[in-house]
Amino acid sequence: MSWKGLEGEDLVQNLRQLVISFEPQIREAGTVDQSEEALYHLEENDEHFHRHEFVKVLRRKIEDIIGPLAEEEIERFESSIHDSNGQETLINKITDKILHSRQYGAVDELIRNFDAEFGGNSHHETSDHPIRRSYMSDEDDESCGSSFGQVRVEALQTLNQNLPADFISSDHWPTMKRHLIDALDESNVQIMHLSTKFITRAFTNTSPQTREVYTLLVEYLISQFNAKKGNNIPNIKSGLDFTNPENVKLMKAFRLLNEFQQETINYWIRYPDRYLEEIIESTLTLYAINQSGSQGGSSLQLSPVHFIALIDPKAQWFIKWMHGNYSRQCLLRMLEKYRPIVTNAIRHCLEFSLHRKHSADLTDRSEAMAIDNRRSYYTEAELEYAFFVHSAFMLGRMMCFVNGRRFFPIKLKEADETVTVTKLLVSMVVVLVDPSPSKHLSVVYEPGNLVTEIVKGICTSEQVCEICMYKDEIVTALLAPVSHYLEPKKHNYAPSENTMLHVADLFAMVASSTRGRRHLMYGERKDMFTKPNVSSAAHVIARFTKRALLDKLPKQSGPKPSQAVIGAFLYICRQLYNTCEGLLVLYQYELHKVVAEAWREAYSEAERTATPTMSDDSSDSTATTTKAYDINAWEDTLRDNLLNFASTAKGILLLQQTKAMNECMTYMYDRYKNKLQVSKCESLVNFMVTQVAGTAPGMVALQKTGYIKALLSELWSVIESSPLDTVLFTPKAWPVDPIERSSHKSLIKLLNVLSSFHAVCLSVMISCLDTYLLLQSQYKFQDVLLTSQAENHTKDREEIIIDMLSIERNYVLVRAFLIGGPSERILPPRGLDMDTRGHVYPYPLISSYPVPRAYIPNLGARSTVKQESESDEALFDLQGISP
Repeated sequence: MSWKGLEGEDLVQNLRQLVISFEPQIREAGTVDQSEEALYHLEENDEHFHRHEFVKVLRRKIEDIIGPLAEEEIERFESSIHDSNGQETLINKITDKILHSRQYGAVDELIRNFDAEFGGNSHHETSDHPIRRSYMSDEDDESCGSSFGQVRVEALQTLNQNLPADFISSDHWPTMKRHLIDALDESNVQIMHLSTKFITRAFTNTSPQTREVYTLLVEYLISQFNAKKGNNIPNIKSGLDFTNPENVKLMKAFRLLNEFQQETINYWIRYPDRYLEEIIESTLTLYAINQSGSQGGSSLQLSPVHFIALIDPKAQWFIKWMHGNYSRQCLLRMLEKYRPIVTNAIRHCLEFSLHRKHSADLTDRSEAMAIDNRRSYYTEAELEYAFFVHSAFMLGRMMCFVNGRRFFPIKLKEADETVTVTKLLVSMVVVLVDPSPSKHLSVVYEPGNLVTEIVKGICTSEQVCEICMYKDEIVTALLAPVSHYLEPKKHNYAPSENTMLHVADLFAMVASSTRGRRHLMYGERKDMFTKPNVSSAAHVIARFTKRALLDKLPKQSGPKPSQAVIGAFLYICRQLYNTCEGLLVLYQYELHKVVAEAWREAYSEAERTATPTMSDDSSDSTATTTKAYDINAWEDTLRDNLLNFASTAKGILLLQQTKAMNECMTYMYDRYKNKLQVSKCESLVNFMVTQVAGTAPGMVALQKTGYIKALLSELWSVIESSPLDTVLFTPKAWPVDPIERSSHKSLIKLLNVLSSFHAVCLSVMISCLDTYLLLQSQYKFQDVLLTSQAENHTKDREEIIIDMLSIERNYVLVRAFLIGGPSERILPPRGLDMDTRGHVYPYPLISSYPVPRAYIPNLGARSTVKQESESDEALFDLQGISP
């Protein structure tokens, strides 16, 4: 047997080379124990360990001696009958065979003699057993060689050929679980892949046993971050390198973990509460690692949240777990136990907002991160940014619920003041309105886009929005870019177009509710009866919009805002002046005149724009077409906002003063004719049509545009058969419903035009006896009108107040009570008329039936006179005498 390389001068040279290569690890150790611990794990920490000549020779010699023993035992095992626990039995037999072999006994005797002669008792007590244990655990696979590795592969393949639920429910699962965790940590790629495949197959099942597999995966990840194995986890400052197989293995495990987190919500309500509690608690236990002592997530070592933030930056797992009350209560309750997760997320958001200007290149790197999906390295800044995004989305979801807001206010160790919901939202808004010039507007993960998405999620619920967003501090922070255009400051960059659009989008969501509009108009104190607060958000936005439309913004503020930005803020103003209260607040800015003037300028510019022809150059033609399209779109935007003044009676008057009523009605009719929505909030314009039709100029404008004619044509075509003149071979079925479904919508559109003339419309309808009986039997319209008449009087007098409405009601009541022609009833006039006695209205107003005799003619006397005249005429005819 050759011992070349393990004796004589070769042994000394190989050992010297080995010790020199390990000198850095020995120097880093502070004590003897640490030096020994470092030497025990040289194979784990040194990727070139197996390239040293001494290690190669020693390994080859061990395989030559122990290899035949292991192969002999494997062959004997394969030829015999074995049970399902064959892998464990084989390992035990091989180990026992080697431990009781003559060769191993000789080596063990040499080690004991060496320790007794040179090492001393203390060294023997402290170091003998660790050396032997390390030898047994690290060198076992090496000594068995490829045969033992192949057996493990075959065992895992057999495991994957059966249902995972069968193994999980067996009594041997605790042992199998421990070995699967070891297999996940195996350096052999095939073994690691097969163990991961087993977990993946288990996750595809919806049985309650998936809880055991999930906790197995979590325990494996926790073991990777513990004190002993945590040395493999990279530091934040050194970044995350995916050329390292260990990092790739960790990332795959976290991805598998995240996929299960997002899928298990679909079926965990089927199982007992213990299933949910174990999954949530194990998850929070993992995410709490490296959280309690970190400063803004910047501990020396990467935390599990850094890995999950790269996979799921928007914290979709947390958002889905917070969706249902079943899981939300359990999650928030357990977060109380793992409060450092929330505390660290808040700390990181505040620090990112505070030092945002010192990370100007962050979005440059995030752009590359969003574009390149197969990156091999992430820098410290990218890891911190991913942590911030994940934390912000998680906190944004927590603030949407009462129990989530109970975590606030929260006290940070390094901060003097407690952190409230308002302070956290202000820090997020500061990130949104940051005027840093190095932003890339097209980046998906740009901070402004993400913060806008989070805040819009909070504004979705009016109640949550009122609690969280209706604060003067938040509104003031949001108004910072707008205030820059009104009062520019030196050394400040002009806000970008993307920032202005985000701010306008958030204000539009706030202004979509009644409470939000009042907050914009009056502030947090809601002082609507005191002197108007010109510094409120509504006034600031109105001033900015007016000056932008008139192009009177200060030159020091930077370039003029784009039409998209002006249109977005004009839309906020429109949400305010759509109401009477908002129109009163914004009346001083005369936006109707400003918008009308801007629209006329856009209309004139559109008329001057040349129409491209086929002979034009292609590039010039494209530019001209784009310009014409932009001008037409801007013209439609202004006309649309001008049309919305018709939402109130005062607004209709202002619209008439602009002399643009006909153009606005034409625009509305064109949108109706093309089946387009008038705006992004109102799908129909029925309300505005009703308001416009309530005035004489509005009704004339509607009639001129052909809107009423189109409604009548549509209704008639639906009632008949089809708008096309086609022959129907099968007649339509007679409708059973009072109003046919196909004609109901068209009828409602027409009635919206006439709904401002309720009594007039009713008087026409009751002229038909059938319609009159239907209305009275189903709706009791006579009782409603009589009640309205009885209530229309002053407190001190019982006489009914005479106005146009009471006169019209009186006319309808008399006409409905008395049936007949002109000789059978006396209908009162429908307007005021002074009689000879000085009465404004000569007929009595009724508030109860029957009607007074003033409305009933003397039918008896008239019939007698008529009968006598007819008899005389007949007698004269018989006698031939002319009367």
